[in-house]
Amino acid sequence: MKVLFKLAAVLLACLPLLGPIHTAGAGEVMAGVTFDWVGKAQDDAEAGNADAQFKLGVMYYEGDGVPQDFAEARRWWEKAAAQGNADAQISLGEMYAIGRGVPQDYAETRRWYGKAAAQGNADAQFRLGVMYYEGEGVRQDYAEARRWWEKAAEQGHAKAQVSLGEMYAIGRGVPQDYAEARRWYGKAAGQGYEAAQFRLGVMLEKGQGGPQDYAQARFWYGKPALRGDEAAQFRLGVMHEKGQGGPQDYAQARFWYGRAAAHRFAEAQYNLGVLCEHGKGGPQDKRAAKEWFRKACDGGYQNGCGKYRELNEAGF
Repeated sequence: MKVLFKLAAVLLACLPLLGPIHTAGAGEVMAGVTFDWVGKAQDDAEAGNADAQFKLGVMYYEGDGVPQDFAEARRWWEKAAAQGNADAQISLGEMYAIGRGVPQDYAETRRWYGKAAAQGNADAQFRLGVMYYEGEGVRQDYAEARRWWEKAAEQGHAKAQVSLGEMYAIGRGVPQDYAEARRWYGKAAGQGYEAAQFRLGVMLEKGQGGPQDYAQARFWYGKPALRGDEAAQFRLGVMHEKGQGGPQDYAQARFWYGRAAAHRFAEAQYNLGVLCEHGKGGPQDKRAAKEWFRKACDGGYQNGCGKYRELNEAGF
């Protein structure tokens, strides 16, 4: 789906609908599993313990300590879900969403997510919101998406908070409102959610939804940049080069452009080439500059093609 910050990439990098099954609460029992534990889990599950039924289902789904068996996973999750176990309900919803061990069925996905959401499970509420936003198994309905995301966001669900921020940033299903977008991004950013930190940095840098604040933009870009986000690394490079939010520092600009350039970020490769060409932030090196311009050009950045040609014709 094409939106300003493609939801599928943000959240839904997020959303495990296409990844491993929901295993909240099961991780601690999966490490170092033994057949003795399997037997105990089986006994507890047979005795009607919903948590054990859920965890046994995870084991069959993952093939951890038992042969992988999606039918058995579904059977145990259905038993746990019938007792109101939200993790099992979400896991069944995921099975139907991706068609793993069952025919793909978005209506069943919605039904199981709905049961968990009705218990106040924030993750299920978020997932329901995604279904309404995308129109998967339900008629597309932005108002319903917002309603479920608000429920999840009020419980501190970072992905829901980012999703609401996105809605307000692009005006999808709500009037465009940068102040609201900034508020929701801020909540998720404060929880360490990288996508929100970057978006908040953009809004602070541009003065969208509140005062322009380069120092705060630099602060928020720094967090995802340190974890390898090339777009944040590039923006930090720009801010250091221009002296926005702190002293102008070509060495730092060259450093951050270099980090982003290593990820094949074409504009960072070009900017790094410019600094090398003019000896800013480090030694002047026109051959290295030409190489960075070549990489930027190969990456589709047209200015890099022009600068490569210029240095090539000059004999570098």
